[in-house]
Amino acid sequence: MASTLARWSPLPQGFFSAGKLNHARREFERTRGNLQECGTQSAHRTLQEVSGREDEFVKHILHSVANRIVQEAIEHDCDGIIFEKLDGIRKELPEADWHSMWAFRKLKKFVEYKAEERGLFVDTVNPKNTSKRCNECECVRDGNRHGDEFECRRCGKQNHADYNAAKNVAELYLLRGHQPSRGRSLSQYDLKSGSRTPS
Repeated sequence: MASTLARWSPLPQGFFSAGKLNHARREFERTRGNLQECGTQSAHRTLQEVSGREDEFVKHILHSVANRIVQEAIEHDCDGIIFEKLDGIRKELPEADWHSMWAFRKLKKFVEYKAEERGLFVDTVNPKNTSKRCNECECVRDGNRHGDEFECRRCGKQNHADYNAAKNVAELYLLRGHQPSRGRSLSQYDLKSGSRTPS
């Protein structure tokens, strides 16, 4: 988001897939399980070392992603970064990987302090329907999203699912009268294809 207008640039090439992180987590989990089965004192010491390496690995990945998010905001002359508010998501999505939720909260904290250092604000919006709503025709249907792909059942608009959702997040932020605490008036966000003012 930026100066008097909200500049925001959700670029598909900027998406981060959690696949690598989740794969590494599964490998660490398998190793921990094997060590726990062993049960020796040596295995216990190794288990502690593995847990420490896992924590450091996850923090490194999340710091890298947070740096990229903040850097992209700066490169696109943004004033702030908007996240979906995922508090209590485990109740709504009990099948969600607990580690993914933990990682999201940790990532948000990293972004918040890095953004503050660069003079950017961080805020949130209610995530309701952001992933199933078509940003073009506003149709909300469960069948609009298929994994990483979004295809509207009404108008046929196709896009990367996270790109479509990110535009919905930006629009919700602006339409619902959210404003950063420093009182700037934001009314527009920027896309790769140009500026857009929510109607």
